[in-house]
Amino acid sequence: MQLLFWLRNMALGIQVSAVLIAQFQLDVDLPLLPVTFILAGVATFNIVTGMRLARGAVDTERGILLEILVDVAALTGLLYFTGGSTNPFTVFYLLPLTLAAQMLPRRKMWVVAVIAATCYTGLLKFHVPLTSVIDSHDVMMRLHVVGMWTTFLLSAVLIVYFVARMRDRDVELNAAREAMLRDQRVLAIGTMAAGAAHELGTPLTTIGVLAKELMDQYSDHKMLVEDLTVLQRQVDACRGTITNLLASAQQTRFGAVAARPVTEFVNDVIGKWRLMRPAASCDCRVILPGRAPTVATDETLGQALMNLLNNAADASGNKVEVEARWTADSATIDVMDRGPGFPEEMLESAGNAFFSTKEPGSGRGLGLFLARAAVDRIGGELQFLRREGGGSIARLLVPTVTERGASS
Repeated sequence: MQLLFWLRNMALGIQVSAVLIAQFQLDVDLPLLPVTFILAGVATFNIVTGMRLARGAVDTERGILLEILVDVAALTGLLYFTGGSTNPFTVFYLLPLTLAAQMLPRRKMWVVAVIAATCYTGLLKFHVPLTSVIDSHDVMMRLHVVGMWTTFLLSAVLIVYFVARMRDRDVELNAAREAMLRDQRVLAIGTMAAGAAHELGTPLTTIGVLAKELMDQYSDHKMLVEDLTVLQRQVDACRGTITNLLASAQQTRFGAVAARPVTEFVNDVIGKWRLMRPAASCDCRVILPGRAPTVATDETLGQALMNLLNNAADASGNKVEVEARWTADSATIDVMDRGPGFPEEMLESAGNAFFSTKEPGSGRGLGLFLARAAVDRIGGELQFLRREGGGSIARLLVPTVTERGASS
């Protein structure tokens, strides 16, 4: 309805300009009284449409059909008094037909097409001839040239607008389809993960008990006790991960988030990661001094950063670098490595599907896929770049929020 309103304004402007040019520049003797009456009626109708839109009128198929048929009727009336089918502005019939094809279902679209075709056919025989044009070949040619020029401009605008709109719609549909498929995969993975968490609870508890008993039994073997201590920490970390997973699955609101300073979030995740990979080293740098902005975080975002750290460590022999910086709108977290890096042709596809650059059997790309899904869910962005000097950069862009803008 909004589109019809503005296009009708544009058409009125073109029609009024055409009448003025024909009457005063081309010396065409037009029946100004009926033409002015029709244009005034269309303007009044459009004012009513604008008032309805201002009151929040809802689009309906019947309402849109009525709006388009009013335009067809008004155009037919104008053409009837200005030469009928000999008027070069008969191409204006394409406008309501194009709008009907874009906005209405097939049956109502054919209604508009049949009515427009009937009106155009009737104008072949029934119309008021422009006697001044018929008597002057020069005036007829000038009117025809101006009409062709005007209709070309209108056609060009309509073609560009609707083709661009259809292209944008295709892009939006493809993005929505990919998001739906990704959500379905994430849901399936989450369901399997919840089941696996229940099953892993018992063996992890058993391993923890056995490690504790072995530590008590062989307390005089220092190296063995150190190894068993590392094993105990790993078991505790796994059990903590499972506990958090089950707690997240039981939340009544899946999208619950907590507002935290970005540096606190990064340091917390790196601390948990170091417990999981004690042999790995991480050089964490904050580029901008001062107070760090607040970002909306949840368990899945932490897992996403954890996956990026693990991939970087696997690629570069347990050596990882992390940089954090921010602007007023977003915080940027770069996870960098000195591994082989991503091939150029795979930078865009990384994380969109189960994609991995590891040796066959050692990686399935699940970590990157889940990381991208988690980042997209909070309105962030995950980018993969090639690093100067070798290696890759996983760039996590997270929008900043106010303390009131997040819920916990």
